[in-house]
Amino acid sequence: MDLMKITEVTEKFGISSRTRRYYEQVGLLQCERPSFEKYRFYDSENISRLKQIIVLRKMQIPIKDILRIYESQDMEILVQSFVRRIEEIALSGFGKR
Repeated sequence: MDLMKITEVTEKFGISSRTRRYYEQVGLLQCERPSFEKYRFYDSENISRLKQIIVLRKMQIPIKDILRIYESQDMEILVQSFVRRIEEIALSGFGKR
C-alpha cells in the first residue's frame, strides 16, 4: 500500500489545506497515522478518491451530491448528479450566443 504525506497530497493536487480538512470532516477522505510515524498519510484508495472528487468539483458537482455518490452503491445517484448539472448549465444559457 502506497502512502503519501498530507502535505505532499496538498501540493501535488493543488488543493488547500482547508479544502482537504473539509473533505475529511464531511467523510469524503480518511487519513491514517501509522504508529511509527508522526505524520498523517493518505493511502492509495484515498488518493484515488481525491482525484475523483477533484474531477467532480471541476464539474461543479456539489459536495452533498458527491457524498451521496460515495454513500450509494447505485450508479443512478451518479447519473442523477450529472443530469442535474447538465440541466443547470443548459438553464444558465451556456452555449448561447
